[in-house]
Amino acid sequence: MVSHSVKCPECDAPIGLGPAQRHCECVECGSKFVIGFEALQEPQLTHFEALVAQGLNGVPVQAAEQRLAGLDAMIAQAEADVQAKHLQLEAAREANEVRRAEVQEVIAPFQNWTYLTGIAAMGACFLVWFVLEDVAWLLALGVGIVCLVLSWGFHSKWLGAESWAKEELHRSRGAIEELEAELSDAYLRLQDRVLERELRKRVLAAVR
Repeated sequence: MVSHSVKCPECDAPIGLGPAQRHCECVECGSKFVIGFEALQEPQLTHFEALVAQGLNGVPVQAAEQRLAGLDAMIAQAEADVQAKHLQLEAAREANEVRRAEVQEVIAPFQNWTYLTGIAAMGACFLVWFVLEDVAWLLALGVGIVCLVLSWGFHSKWLGAESWAKEELHRSRGAIEELEAELSDAYLRLQDRVLERELRKRVLAAVR
C-alpha cells in the first residue's frame, strides 16, 4: 500500500512509495531512484546513475555478488507472492458476487410477499369502500385487515434481511479491500527487488 507520495526530480510527476520501499521508478519519464529516509524529512531520491558512478563504495565485490544472487531468489519469491495474492483477490471477488446473489435470494421472498399482501389489502379496502355491503363488506374488511397485518410483518422481515445483507456484504467488501492492499504491497516489494537487482548489476558491471 502506498504510504508516501513524492515528486519525480526529473518531471515532477507523483511517485507513490510503499512503507518499506527503497527503490522506485517514475512511470512518466522512466527515471529510477534509490529512496533515502531522514528523520522528520521527506524521502530523498537519488538517481541510479549517481550511485553507479560511486561504484561499490567500499563494499567487497564478493559481498555484492552474493547480494545479487540472493536478489534472484527474493524476486522469484516476490513474483510467487504477487501471483498468490492475485488469485486470492480474484477468488474473493467471485465469492462476493456469489454472496450478493445469495443475500438477494433471502431478501426477494420478503419483498414479493410484502408487495403481494399490500396489494391485496388495498384491493380489499377498495371493495369495502366502494363495492360491497353487509356480510360481504365485513368479510372484505377482515381480509383487508389480515392482509395489512401480513404486509407489515413481511415488511419487517424484509428490513431485517436487508440489515443482515448489508453486514454480510460489508464484511465481504472489507476482505476484498484487505486483499487489494496486500496485492499492492506485494507489487511494491517485487518492484523494489527488481530495481535493486538492476542497480547492483549496473554497479558491478561498472567496476569490472
